[in-house]
Amino acid sequence: MEGLLEAALGPEVAYWRTRGVTCEDVADTVARLHNVFLDSVKVVLIRNNTWHFLHPAAAAAVASREGASGPHARARASDASSRPRSGSKSRYSWPDLVAAPFGECPSPCQAQLQGVYDTVAGRLHHPRGPADPPYDLPDMVFVVNAADNMQRFGLYSRAPVLSLLKRWEVPWWGSNVTAPRLGRSHVHGELLPAMPLPSRVQQALDGADFSGAGATAQADAAGLAGAAGARARARAVGSDAMMSGGVHRGGAVAGGSGLRPSPKRRRQKKKKKSSKPGVRRALQQAAWREANVVAGRADGGLPPSGQVADRVGAGAGASGLETHSAERSHGYRETRRLHGKAAAAGEDGGNSEAGSGEQTGGGSGDKLWDMVRRFVASRPPDLPPGVTVPDGRAAPPPHGRRGLAPKKPPYDMDLLLPTMAFVPRTLIKFPWEQKKDVAFFSGVPFCPLYVDPHRICPRVFLANLSTLYPHRLDVRLVRPWTRKRLGAVGVFRQPVTLPQHPPTPISDHARYRWLLNVDGMSASTRMGFLMTTDSAILKSRSPFIEYYSRLQTPGSHYLEFWSNASDPYDVLAVLAAARAAAEADPAAVAAAAAANQAIAARYIALQPKLLYARAALLAYHSLVSDMGGCVRDLVERLEEEGEQQ
Repeated sequence: MEGLLEAALGPEVAYWRTRGVTCEDVADTVARLHNVFLDSVKVVLIRNNTWHFLHPAAAAAVASREGASGPHARARASDASSRPRSGSKSRYSWPDLVAAPFGECPSPCQAQLQGVYDTVAGRLHHPRGPADPPYDLPDMVFVVNAADNMQRFGLYSRAPVLSLLKRWEVPWWGSNVTAPRLGRSHVHGELLPAMPLPSRVQQALDGADFSGAGATAQADAAGLAGAAGARARARAVGSDAMMSGGVHRGGAVAGGSGLRPSPKRRRQKKKKKSSKPGVRRALQQAAWREANVVAGRADGGLPPSGQVADRVGAGAGASGLETHSAERSHGYRETRRLHGKAAAAGEDGGNSEAGSGEQTGGGSGDKLWDMVRRFVASRPPDLPPGVTVPDGRAAPPPHGRRGLAPKKPPYDMDLLLPTMAFVPRTLIKFPWEQKKDVAFFSGVPFCPLYVDPHRICPRVFLANLSTLYPHRLDVRLVRPWTRKRLGAVGVFRQPVTLPQHPPTPISDHARYRWLLNVDGMSASTRMGFLMTTDSAILKSRSPFIEYYSRLQTPGSHYLEFWSNASDPYDVLAVLAAARAAAEADPAAVAAAAAANQAIAARYIALQPKLLYARAALLAYHSLVSDMGGCVRDLVERLEEEGEQQ
């Protein structure tokens, strides 16, 4: 995890430590971003180890009156909620916010944001047993951004924003390098080091049978599907352990602890289990009502004022936070009881030091938190060349008219969270000599919303190009493209029609030697899936990164195309170079695939994602001085807001 922290957060921690972040900066960031993009950018308050979504009070009132959130309603909500309230006792300029009902991401809620909430908040709210690793978080307030982030919401913020991806065009692999070669180090040209796989993964791959024609070996990631109970505990060893692998053989996959259904049957089974968001929320609410009954509320609703012993402070009901703390109290006390700390939680709930979350995990055997604190405290202030720290109080530059706007820096300093909507479940191997020697892609024909130097729709362009070079490219669109343009300039303005293909499972991607990773509307999250195969990756140059991206080196872990802004056809030359590398240096190509698989197994499975998400939030907490006082001030403001409603 230490290596991942440096790659994912190193420059950002150095930047924000040098700049310094106070509660005033956090309040300013919340006020500026709390209503800019309501479906993807939201304010989050974590208190008593419980996740609260806070949304604009005026927006909630307008939505309830009008039943919609059109541009005029949003404008009025933005105007009202950003105005400082006269006579407020708060020290900082918080906007008018209200807490969403417990268990809900307030509508509108983007799917990526819902995924983060369901996974991270679900782990916070779930009582853990003595053998489970800690997953507590201290009290904090932050802005989370699950948007595609072309807007770069955190660019001029005074406090870090937690985002799923961000713009980063600054080289992170150093300048003293040799010419890039796939599978070899940039520095001295040696083979990429073999990062060890988790032991269970290695055992599965060592025992897999690759002799059958067309066989695909898979090593399943323990906990990737979020399995609970004895089955998950029996198969999991450590946070990033993998289950025993198997080999596809017709109708079933043999391996591990027995037989599991074939991919087709598994997909059908999963489809039966899936439910619409409204149904899922209804089930969640039913579960929480049941928890209310267990906690002593006979009707499953909130008790009258004064009847909850573990209420969080006076006025909690007015602030809307009583719902959350009361719902959480039973599970929180149960967790503490399992760890022999019932006295620490006590009947004071959020008023006790342990219940407040301020001291949870500090110096109490929480190895991850101790590691994050050491990392933040000891990270040197070194920044990559070209990254500067501006004056923390300087106002952002004016927007300017078209063509006259100030040049933006080629980097954002958001702290990256992992996407939870897409989690790879397996490592996949397929014999190299049986792989098709073409570059493969299967996906939706999204076109980028950011400025592309070629002014084309990348995926559609490649699909059209594959019709001209079928022996080199196999690019399939899963939606029809009927008499639409390939791009915005020159010959690309001519309309074309391309057929629709059925989606290709990731397991079948391993049947191709070269896999294309191409941006959609912004960055593509499929990179983590492609890394689970033992194929080589050809990646379109992108201005965006995810939390694990700086563990990889372009030219070594993958080859980049579209690095030449004037040549959209260079993908053919890059593919030719990759084929030549496989012919002349097959060990290096295998090393590149193995390095990517190791990163996927160690850091992109569900359990490592959960650990890293917690580490990123703890790092954020450590970067803000007096975060506890900041939360108390915000809660007082929420209580004032609740009393006046």
